[in-house]
Amino acid sequence: MEITGVLDALRCIGLLTYNVVPRRCFELFTTVMATASHLSADLKWEAARLAMHGAFKWDGYYPMVSDPQEVLSFLEHHFGLQAKGENQEEAIQYALRALAFGSSQTCLDTLAQFDPTVPPFFEGIRSLFHPDKPHELKKAALCFISHIEARWFPVFAEHVSPDAVQDFCEDLVSVINEVLVDEPEVKRAATTTLLSMADASTFRLHIPLHMWEHLEFVHELKEGSYALRRCRENPDIIPALRRTKDQKPLLLWLAILWRQVTKLDSKVQEQVVDATTRTVAQSPHVEDFLLLLLNAEETRLEERLRVFSSWSTGEEVETLRLKLYELRESRTHFYEVCEPEDIQ
Repeated sequence: MEITGVLDALRCIGLLTYNVVPRRCFELFTTVMATASHLSADLKWEAARLAMHGAFKWDGYYPMVSDPQEVLSFLEHHFGLQAKGENQEEAIQYALRALAFGSSQTCLDTLAQFDPTVPPFFEGIRSLFHPDKPHELKKAALCFISHIEARWFPVFAEHVSPDAVQDFCEDLVSVINEVLVDEPEVKRAATTTLLSMADASTFRLHIPLHMWEHLEFVHELKEGSYALRRCRENPDIIPALRRTKDQKPLLLWLAILWRQVTKLDSKVQEQVVDATTRTVAQSPHVEDFLLLLLNAEETRLEERLRVFSSWSTGEEVETLRLKLYELRESRTHFYEVCEPEDIQ
C-alpha cells in the first residue's frame, strides 16, 4: 500500500505527463536487472519489484518491451519463490502485463522461441489459471499464453496426465468466460487460444460448444495470425466439428474457411465443399447464413478500403485489395457449389 500511495502521488505531479512515470520505472527496472550485480540479491529483487510495480501498475499505457529476457528472468525468479510457498502474485501479475500488453513485435518474435515447459515456468504458468487467482492476473495470463501458444498447447500433454489436460482446459475456459470484455487485446487472446486448442488434438476434445462462438472474433486477429494459419491447414478440425451435436461451430468455421477457400490445401478444400454441400442439403437456410457472413466480410473490407485514396498503392491498401479479390473469388466458388444449376 505504501508503494502504491507513493506512485499515485507521483502521477499527480503536474510536470509529469501521463506516460512518464511508467516509462521511467521500466527504464529503472532494466537498469536494475542489467547492472545491479553489486547489490545483495534481496536488495536487487526488492528494487526490481518496485520498478516493475511502477511500470505496469497502470491501465491504458504500457511501456514498450523490446527484449523479454529481463522480464522472463524476473518471472522465473518469482515463479521459483511461488513454488516454495511464497505469495508472489503481485510481482508475477505485473511481469505478465509487461509481456502481455507491452511487447513490441521484436519481443513477440523472441517469445515465440521461448520454451515455457522448463521449470519453474511450466508449473508457474499452469497455476495462473486456477479459479482463486485475481481477475487482472488471469487477464494478463490469458494474453501472455496467446503469445506463446505455439510452444505450449502442442506439447502440454507430454508433460502431464490426461486428467491434468482436462483440468487445465476447464480452468482456461473458465478464465476466458470471466475476463472476455470489449478490449481488443483480450478478444484476440481468447480467439487465438481457442484456435490453438482446436489445432491440438488433446485439447480439441475438451472445448465446450459455447467456446466455439469466439470464432466470430477472428477478424480481430492481426494479419498473419500463426494460430489461424495452422488451423486452416489442419484437416482434422472439420471432421471433429461434424461430430459435435450442435452444428453452429461447424458453420462458423466453414464461413471462415470460405473467405479464402481457393488458397487452402486441396484436402481441406474438399472437406469444405463436402461439409457445405451436405449441410445445405439438410438445412437450406445454411446457404443464406454462410452467404450473409461472406457478404459481411466483404462490407468490412470495403469499409477499411474507403479510408484510402483510389490511387493509393501502399502495401496495406494492396493487401486489402487482394483480400477483397480473393473473397469475391471464393464467393463465386461458393455459388458454384451451392447453386450449380444457376451457374449453368
